[in-house]
Amino acid sequence: MSEVSISKTKLRVLSVPRQSFWLFLSAVTELLYNEAGPQLDSCSDLEDEKKSTLSDTDSSWASVEVSKLKSWYAGSIASDNDNHYSPTTKDDTTNNNDDNDNEESDFFHIAFTPLECTIICSETIMNQYFKPILNVCLQLSLPVELVDTSFLRLQLDSEGAYDNCTKILELTEPLSNNGILLYFLSTHFSNIVLIPYDLRKKVITTLLLKNFEFSGSSNSYIFNQSPVNTPVKEFGELDLIVNDTDENDESDSNDLSVKAFNTFKNVGTKPWVDRSTLLLLTGARTGYVGEVIEMTAKMTLRPSCIPKYFAITRTASEEVSLLLPKSSRIRANLGFKSKTLMGSAQDVIVPIALDFHLLPLKTSGIVAGVAQSILHGVKTSDIAVSFPFEMYYLSMAKSAIIMIPEDNITIVEEILNQVAL
Repeated sequence: MSEVSISKTKLRVLSVPRQSFWLFLSAVTELLYNEAGPQLDSCSDLEDEKKSTLSDTDSSWASVEVSKLKSWYAGSIASDNDNHYSPTTKDDTTNNNDDNDNEESDFFHIAFTPLECTIICSETIMNQYFKPILNVCLQLSLPVELVDTSFLRLQLDSEGAYDNCTKILELTEPLSNNGILLYFLSTHFSNIVLIPYDLRKKVITTLLLKNFEFSGSSNSYIFNQSPVNTPVKEFGELDLIVNDTDENDESDSNDLSVKAFNTFKNVGTKPWVDRSTLLLLTGARTGYVGEVIEMTAKMTLRPSCIPKYFAITRTASEEVSLLLPKSSRIRANLGFKSKTLMGSAQDVIVPIALDFHLLPLKTSGIVAGVAQSILHGVKTSDIAVSFPFEMYYLSMAKSAIIMIPEDNITIVEEILNQVAL
């Protein structure tokens, strides 16, 4: 069974070059410590760590502009005026009567690739923690970008991983084919796609056309195996009415794949399998959510300790997913104890790296196109594949990774090499 839930909260996407993450580390750690909850004994260590980390960067930043930025940034923590950041807790937030308050504060996503850090959270949290320093970065022409679109979160839960990774592509294919900017995020618990907020009604119509029915009891859309007669509607230039024949579906997928790889060729790059990196997509065990978030906060205070690929995603108050190194030694050194994590250490995945830094910020269809190429290649390949075939996604503004089980590295690498010719 497949179930889709759609968030009402507006989300924003912030992209920070990895080498510039230190500028935002105080805001990130404030957010994480506040979200970790009351089980933390004290935040005094946080203040000491922040001061130490800011001091450690002095020797590498000599420009007057950045010195001014650092001075402003350090002062902003204690500042109480309207132009500077002032830390608050969940209890201090406004609009407490709003039905979206819990959902808005629950969801956040912080991810790293070798190129960048992407932060995704509600508009309220973005303004509360990140907007002040972002404004200063923009005034100083530092390469930090806030995507100028608000997004909604569509979350897909399916019984099987294969159904999950393919169904999310099928549901969003009409949007991808029409050049709509999407962000795909896989967690230990579900697959998520961020869709421009103003397309919410069109997304709902697409779900109905794909035989999903709204369930008031779960406040979500449940897949119905029986055909549903849904009225046909047109939406101006964006036509979300899709013919469900296999021929058209395959044609659309192929077109999207061709477009994605042509885009790569135009900038002289291509997807590549990072065989040197082994990862786990895991989650925090019940009762350890706060501890896991706290460990993430401590890790981010030392940017040099952050793994090449890392992500933390909270989708509910007691549901936190992590992308971590496979090595138990490295995880332990980062503070992530095995007893705090769920899932099997044998479910090793390998990243396929996608580099967007030479492309416009709002280039669309790349992750979906590459994923469709892999799926098509797997279906038509003579090489044995470990089934069910699984894929996981991590979209960012300037980069992305598609993750596959270690057992399928060889066939996927061959598929990508053939398509890229």
